[in-house]
Amino acid sequence: MCKRALSILLCGFFCAFFSLGTPVRAAVFDLGELSTCKRIFACGNSAAYFYGYTGTTVISSRISGDCLTSRVNVSGAIYAVTHSGRFTYALFAVSNTDYGVIRLNADSGDYSVFDIHSDSEIDPQSIAASENGIFLLSLNGIYRGVTGFDLNGNKNCSYSLPRGCERLFSNGSSAYAIAGNGELYRLGRSNAVYCAKTTYDANISDAGEGYIYSDGQLISLSNGSTVYCGTRFAAMGKNGAIKSDSGLLMTSADGLIYLLNSDYTCTVTDDTQDTAQSESHLSREGTDIFLSAGTTVEQLKNMYPEIKTVYNKNGNAVTGRTVCTGYSTDSLSVIVLGDVDGSGTLSSRDVKELMRLQIGDSQLSGVFLKAADFNRDGQVDNRDILLIAKK
Repeated sequence: MCKRALSILLCGFFCAFFSLGTPVRAAVFDLGELSTCKRIFACGNSAAYFYGYTGTTVISSRISGDCLTSRVNVSGAIYAVTHSGRFTYALFAVSNTDYGVIRLNADSGDYSVFDIHSDSEIDPQSIAASENGIFLLSLNGIYRGVTGFDLNGNKNCSYSLPRGCERLFSNGSSAYAIAGNGELYRLGRSNAVYCAKTTYDANISDAGEGYIYSDGQLISLSNGSTVYCGTRFAAMGKNGAIKSDSGLLMTSADGLIYLLNSDYTCTVTDDTQDTAQSESHLSREGTDIFLSAGTTVEQLKNMYPEIKTVYNKNGNAVTGRTVCTGYSTDSLSVIVLGDVDGSGTLSSRDVKELMRLQIGDSQLSGVFLKAADFNRDGQVDNRDILLIAKK
């Protein structure tokens, strides 16, 4: 297939807040070219990428120390875009029934174009990509399937998901599919692997490599765990969930938080907020629920409607009060981060108990020991003590 791209515009923007490519605290980049896009998206991996399309034009901006914006025009209408690794992909019409894909290297502005060779009808409303190829929705019966293609447009695999496939998306360098029952699957070369659960019609945005944000919850694509945030956007930083109720898009990359503002400037901040993890209202991992201090029984039930009853440490049902470490539901254990004495609040008693733990003079165990890891970094240390003391 001959290249149908008509032009490419590369623009570099350097910010005085950066020195030798290392952020000091915050930086602002101008991504005004994205304002012309019909739809825009974000992807965070080794760098942050904001990309979108309008008509026959795909635009992609890469931010990593500096900013590079690439624009490519194609000869047919663009139906869907995605980003994986360093590459932005756009699916566009070649004819009424045939499609092509442009693969734009957002780090350099180089691109290639290839035709899609499919033996089944393609639904062009969604596309995903991995390091080795792309994935499209196929119409093969009652439910939509997924067909994989190599980077020459040749079919190399196909998948059937429970109740079909509703949508495709990319995260990091991997491709994912949302099944008709809300299950999320990672698409490999020969199989689809279950990784998490949402709803089939959920709104999904990128929240950094390995995470998506869906209807108020930060979802891990590696283990299916969730963090309830309840804000417009959230992304996973080095110290936990970072939330925002402003802006157009948000993601994280290489330990930094990238917020695309309504004026199409992108604010980049490092993730050193001491309260980053403690501001996450809820995280569910296995049979444990991790809460911030002050969460009430009613709030917990609203977060998880399947929870009908909350019990105190004596096994009695409770209502109308804040929950404490050691509480439980019919199937889950409740852990209030920092509440190591089971009072439901953070006080000097918790700090003293953690100090005793540090010198080996504490018998903390079970859910109370889990509550001691206030910043959820996998270890109990002086940083947890300092964070709790600040409360």
